[in-house]
Amino acid sequence: ASMGFGTPTPAAPAAAHTQSTTGNKHRLVAAGENHGLPAGGETYSARINTPQLGCIFFTARELERNLLQGTSTDVVDALGNRPLVAFTGVNTASFASGIGIGDVLVSVNGEVPADPRDASRMIRAAPRPVNLRFYSVPNLQVKRYEANCMVKYDTRTKEAGSSALDWKAKYVVVGGIIAEPWQMSMYRSRAEYDTAVMETQAGLPLSVKVKQWSLRNCTIHNDDKPPSLIHYQNKPCAWWYYVVLPEKGYPVKISCTSANEVNLVMSGIRAFLERQPRGVLTLDGTNHEINEHDYAHMLTGGYYGR
Repeated sequence: ASMGFGTPTPAAPAAAHTQSTTGNKHRLVAAGENHGLPAGGETYSARINTPQLGCIFFTARELERNLLQGTSTDVVDALGNRPLVAFTGVNTASFASGIGIGDVLVSVNGEVPADPRDASRMIRAAPRPVNLRFYSVPNLQVKRYEANCMVKYDTRTKEAGSSALDWKAKYVVVGGIIAEPWQMSMYRSRAEYDTAVMETQAGLPLSVKVKQWSLRNCTIHNDDKPPSLIHYQNKPCAWWYYVVLPEKGYPVKISCTSANEVNLVMSGIRAFLERQPRGVLTLDGTNHEINEHDYAHMLTGGYYGR
C-alpha cells in the first residue's frame, strides 16, 4: 500500500478527472470508481499532514435517525458497515480539505477500513502525510438542521420585542449526531458545538454550555404563514423569525437575517413533528441548562478520526 512517500503513482487520463480546490487544498475527483458501493458517485483524495483529522465516522444505520433521514433503506443497506463521515469540525484538516458529510472513507494509504472503529484506528496510526480516499454516494440525502441564529426565550410574549439587545446569538441545532431528533440545542457558537461533539465522542466531560428543549408536542406559531419580519433601527437589515411553542415553558423565538437560514432550522422542527407519533407522553418538555453532569440525553457512538 502507498504510504504517501516515494515515486507518485502516474495520473489517470485527464478525461476521467476534474480538479477541484477547497481553500488551499487540492483534491483529484475521479469518475467511474464505486468501490463496491452504489454506482454513479465520485471518488476523491485528501492528503492530510496534520496530527488530527477532526472528523467523526458512523455507519449509515447509525445515522438513519438524524443525518440520513429520508434515505432509502436500499441505500442504507448497501453501505453496510462502511465508515461514513458524520462530522467535520471547522478549523480542522477535514473541513479545510473539503471532506463531505455523508461521504464514505474507502481507503487509508491504500488499505480499506472495515468499519468506523477501524477507520479511526488506521488514521491515528498512519504516519503523516496520510492519503485518504473518499466516495460521494449518489442520492444520499444528508440533512443537517443547524444555523447561526438570534434567539429569545425568556418572556411569555410571542412578539419579537422592541430592542435587538433582547436577543442572544446562538448556534441552533435540531437533532444532530449528539442529540435525539426531538431535541433542539443552542450553543454560544459553532466552535462550541464542535467542542461538544468532539468531547462527547471522546467520552470527556462537557466543557461548554448548551440550552436544550424538547420538541415533543410543540407547535409552531402561525406556521401556515411566512416567517415574521422585524427591522431594528441599529441593524443594517431586517430579521426573519419564527416562534416555537414548547409543550412547557416560554415561547422560543428564532431569527436570522436570511430567510433560508431560519427556514433550515425550522425544517428540522417540522421534520420531527411530521414523524412524531400522536398521543405520546413528553418525559421532560422543560428547557434546562445541560452541563457535564446532565448530558445523559446526548447520544454516544461513532468514531473520531484523529
